Amino acid sequence: MAEASGDGASGDGASQNGGRCVLWAEGEVRQAAIFGEYLVLRRRIEADLGGTEIRLTDTVTNAGFDRTPHMFLYHVNVGWPLLDEGTRFDSAIAETRWCGDSVADQGISHTVLPGPQPGFVGQVYEHVIKPDADGRARARLLNDRLRRGFELDYDPAAQRPAAQRPAAQRPAAQRPAAQRPAAQRPAAQRPAAQRPAADNYIVRFNVVSEAAVRDSGLDWTVLRPSGFMSNALRWLPQLSQGDTVREPFADIPVAVIDPSDIGAIAAATLSEPGHVGHSYRLTGPQALLPAEQLAILGGVLGRDLRLKALPDDDARREMSTSMPEPSVDAFFEFSRGGTYRDDQVTGTTAELLGRPARTFSDWAQAHAEAFAS
Repeated sequence: MAEASGDGASGDGASQNGGRCVLWAEGEVRQAAIFGEYLVLRRRIEADLGGTEIRLTDTVTNAGFDRTPHMFLYHVNVGWPLLDEGTRFDSAIAETRWCGDSVADQGISHTVLPGPQPGFVGQVYEHVIKPDADGRARARLLNDRLRRGFELDYDPAAQRPAAQRPAAQRPAAQRPAAQRPAAQRPAAQRPAAQRPAADNYIVRFNVVSEAAVRDSGLDWTVLRPSGFMSNALRWLPQLSQGDTVREPFADIPVAVIDPSDIGAIAAATLSEPGHVGHSYRLTGPQALLPAEQLAILGGVLGRDLRLKALPDDDARREMSTSMPEPSVDAFFEFSRGGTYRDDQVTGTTAELLGRPARTFSDWAQAHAEAFAS
């Protein structure tokens, strides 16, 4: 009687185990971000028919390219009638590492639940639970009046705060973290609010593409560049008509990179040892607004160039003439939704090249002839 979705990512049903009827459900949750983490949580929930126990089994797999710290947080809510005035909290507390200010302000013990009180502020504690003889830690809520209780039973060894190793990385190709180049940054560098959602069209394209590389069984190195300096070539039609450029997202700085630096790094990763299984976030040496890029280009060309910010409605209409709607939506999510910032400068490019990354002025001087024509 088990059923599962076509992709095998979820299912539910019942099975027989040692004479017991076990009800179960399982599924996957993926957390992914462009140039960020790619974690897969697979959860199975089981309960014996007529039993008093619910079992959760979670497996977190780092399906990305980088070591990725992450946090387990199980939010377990128990309600009335078990949770009532006089309900006791019972556990072998080895240490209380932290508690909220309301604990001292109210002077109410957390080991016995009080009755409703006007103005009561929730009390938060961080306890370290001492494991029992079997190695498992337990915390209980006991209602003596009902002669009922709820017990949370878990394996603390399975909750150790370890940075997970990417599944695709081979031990032979991986140095200890302390010996890795400073250029190889942790995956989760940005606040969560700045990480693009996995349902973003461009994010999904990158995640799926990198996963295909990882799953190919071949040696791999991933280069993740910021915006290209050569994107300035899109101004050519406007500059041929005058000195004013209309540009969308004029308020968004980008740490633009010279494509020739990307090519040099790609050649090095293909011809030099030590790059297999690494991901490199590549940027230029400085984050620049479009107006700043245009001013630098004007200085090289000897022209007084000016930038006019394109209103978002006009930008959407113009972008829709040259790219599919999901891509347009994705760029607006990045730029106006605050889900991704491309202005973070890293030292990766210079470290891998063994010289400073090329500036936008360097790029403009090398390509001045294209604009002069």
